[in-house]
Amino acid sequence: MADDPSSTVEPAPLQDATSSGPFSPTSAVAATATLVTANSPNQSTATGNVMSPTTPRRHTSRRFSQKRGRSNSSFNTLGSGGHLDPHHEALQKIRQFLKGRSAFDVFPLSYRFIIFDTKLTVKHALATMNQHGIVSAPLYDSKQWKFAGMLTLIDIIHLIQFYYLKAETFETATSDVETFKIESLRNIEKDLSVPPPPLYFIHPSRPLFEACKLLIQSHARRLPLIDLDSESGLELIVSVLTQYRVLKFVSTNCAKEISALNYSLRSLGIGTYVDPKPPAGTDNPYYPIATASMESTVFNVVNMFSELGISAVPILDENGVVLNIYEALDVTETTHYSQSASTNGMLSTSSSQTPLPPQAESAKEIEE
Repeated sequence: MADDPSSTVEPAPLQDATSSGPFSPTSAVAATATLVTANSPNQSTATGNVMSPTTPRRHTSRRFSQKRGRSNSSFNTLGSGGHLDPHHEALQKIRQFLKGRSAFDVFPLSYRFIIFDTKLTVKHALATMNQHGIVSAPLYDSKQWKFAGMLTLIDIIHLIQFYYLKAETFETATSDVETFKIESLRNIEKDLSVPPPPLYFIHPSRPLFEACKLLIQSHARRLPLIDLDSESGLELIVSVLTQYRVLKFVSTNCAKEISALNYSLRSLGIGTYVDPKPPAGTDNPYYPIATASMESTVFNVVNMFSELGISAVPILDENGVVLNIYEALDVTETTHYSQSASTNGMLSTSSSQTPLPPQAESAKEIEE
């Protein structure tokens, strides 16, 4: 199915987690935003300020380091029932720390991120992601001059599903993908009856605690930071907050409190465990955990990712021993390294067994 160059999918309404006044994080920050457009897929780099349609003139100084001093060294450790145990006392201190920091404080003094124009082809976007070792990127609608969402691995998985089910031949699918634009991905979701992803975002000056709550409530792995240009009123993509950045920030600044978190994951209900009493009719001995074998096809695992909303599947042998883990990132690596990029191939012959370059390894950490 060839993409219609004239078709433009309107982005879903933005769901602003919170409103705030003008924010100026970029004047003293060596930020580099690279806008990859359809006309110049390898250029358009703005250094010094985050990407914006018009670069605002701001003069606010920012003097933070990655490991920042705490504003309050003592916190209230008394609950309504008396003194808290060490675990909950540490949690309370970490929450207070998050409430005293903004979402933008997580980022280092110098950072770089890449933005894709929605007119860009998926082929160029995927090549750029592989080149820079990233697994997601914010999208910008250059026609409406506004934030348009995120391009993530799940979008690539939906594209693979669509062409696997709809394309007549592999050659036809390959030809269509050459010109398929990012803005047409929403049409793919409609054809697959997949709901479009909600466009959550937050202002960069809001407390980090609020951003973390939104990440949990939305089950998202990343949260765009969006500001408004005080001169033009247009949206500025400041950066994207990820779970990995938050965890790294907390581990750097709250090492003492983390050492007191002595409850087990199972006692806290964190994780997915095999149900000893699975529902009648299920033939999965590891219910509700989705698993695969070395004989499973890549497409079957891709379907699991899409239908179950998961990002990794353990690969088991006939005795239930874990041999490996197939992740969503491995799908793009398979299409990158494989000559045929066929999803009919078994996991035992896919490139998921190929060691990833250092960039991709770090990208996997950021994604999770």
